[in-house]
Amino acid sequence: MAKPPSDRKDIKPRIIGTETEYALFSGMQNMFLDPKAAPTYISNFHIFLETFPRPSLARPNYTGFLYNGGRVYIDTGFHPEYATPECQSARTAVIYERAGQYMMEQAEEFLNACMRNQDLAREYLSDPAFDAYRDAFAEKLNKKYFPVRIFRNNMTLETLPTTPDYVSWGFHENYSIPSRIELAKIEKVMIPFFITRQLYGGSGWLITNNKTGPSLCLAQRPLVMQLTMSSGTTSNRPLINTRDEPHAAGDLLRRLHIIIGDANMSPWAQWLKLAATSLVLDLVEDEMFLEGLDFSPPNNPITLLRDICKDTTFSTPFFMGPKLHTAVSLQRFYLDLVQRYYLVEERREATQEIRNAIAFWQAVLDAIERSDIALLAPFLDNFAKLCLFDTIIQETGLSFKKPAHDRSSSERKKFLEIPFDRLKSLDLMYHRVLRRESVYAKFQNTSLCREERKKFSTRLPFLANEFFTDADIETAWWYPPEGRGRWRGAFIEFAETINRIEPVFSIGIDWSICRFRQREQDSDTLFKNDDPWCEMTADLKSKLDAVRYS
Repeated sequence: MAKPPSDRKDIKPRIIGTETEYALFSGMQNMFLDPKAAPTYISNFHIFLETFPRPSLARPNYTGFLYNGGRVYIDTGFHPEYATPECQSARTAVIYERAGQYMMEQAEEFLNACMRNQDLAREYLSDPAFDAYRDAFAEKLNKKYFPVRIFRNNMTLETLPTTPDYVSWGFHENYSIPSRIELAKIEKVMIPFFITRQLYGGSGWLITNNKTGPSLCLAQRPLVMQLTMSSGTTSNRPLINTRDEPHAAGDLLRRLHIIIGDANMSPWAQWLKLAATSLVLDLVEDEMFLEGLDFSPPNNPITLLRDICKDTTFSTPFFMGPKLHTAVSLQRFYLDLVQRYYLVEERREATQEIRNAIAFWQAVLDAIERSDIALLAPFLDNFAKLCLFDTIIQETGLSFKKPAHDRSSSERKKFLEIPFDRLKSLDLMYHRVLRRESVYAKFQNTSLCREERKKFSTRLPFLANEFFTDADIETAWWYPPEGRGRWRGAFIEFAETINRIEPVFSIGIDWSICRFRQREQDSDTLFKNDDPWCEMTADLKSKLDAVRYS
């Protein structure tokens, strides 16, 4: 039975955020941000951060928070990482994530400009805080690190994972859920969903071996996952990370930390992945809706995850409970539940974004069942790569749509003759953040993409539009979205206003705590905000009003 409207009034939008680790290469490897390899690491690190829109008074003791409420920092493996602010819709999260990607693109261009022109580096680092390493950067960097190149992918260039230590870096998703929801229930309902979500959420990855030749995987991260749930992230990688770090009032909220996903180049793929996940979590949170349904997990879920990843026919069979499924049929099972929840029983209000996501999800599954690869190519990364690679090898009569294990001996022989290095170069260049070099960006401008996008938009008119505008990115570059990011923005305004009157000794910014110290001998003034929907707290408002109107 549908809930009465009065029961829906207090439902807040889910908080969604992402963390994207990027691959940064300088010269022939990533030496630019590696302190063991780079004698000028400190200067390299700081000039890299200088390219991002951050508060100037936070230098050089800097925690990485930006004017838009997001954060940039250097993570494990010396990967630059961008985290979005707390967002209240999947679409908003994708726009803020894309602003971070464009920041990375700007960082790459500026760093290379500094390497070409040492005077530019000295001029840009004019702040006295950089006296200690300004000249070291300008004089040493040019010879050793040029060019810097940044990629948005998740795997090393090695072609086939052979050990548990195969190197991968993450794209992490974060969803707020009530702390009353037990992890066991989340695992039971969500693991089959995550195993099959790679159909539309994967970014594709080319692998090869000396027996079958090259083949295309639907996604990258499934190749390195080892557990369904764990507190680890870098070893024994799980689909769901269980560390207790809510960045909110822990008695009310849990931060569900998902590390199975790929870093998509397509904003449409990223949006569908985030939106569908959030919608299925709505079902989990409803105490009654899923009662009686069998979510018994498949046998050997990690093995199944990889089998689906390597199956470009989308037909791998498996059981969930008593029913035999494929990845498509199981995703349709979840979609049917979401449609019943939102559109039939109307247990929550279906916003226009939710209706669009449901319609797109259904249309994508319909096209996958028809094997309509071209129709999906403008919107989903793995299908774009299927189109690209099949176009290149079409004269051979071969196709990456047929998995390696289904090929005849003669087909395998022909696949072994394919110039793998050429294809792998395209595979990697698909993920370049520099748009003029990105195979993804170039593919989007092809006649095939234009025609298929037009065809798809006759069914779903909202697909005719670009996912975001330049104005959307400009806003996401400088200003936080609704929610706690604006509280941190207000703190920055307070600190910068004080700093214009008298230099501030230090500030510290974290997701839910901000620290301020006027002079070295003073103690810290702390501001705390455990509510990710809260845009202002009384103590900060009082301080900010005092400096605004003094």
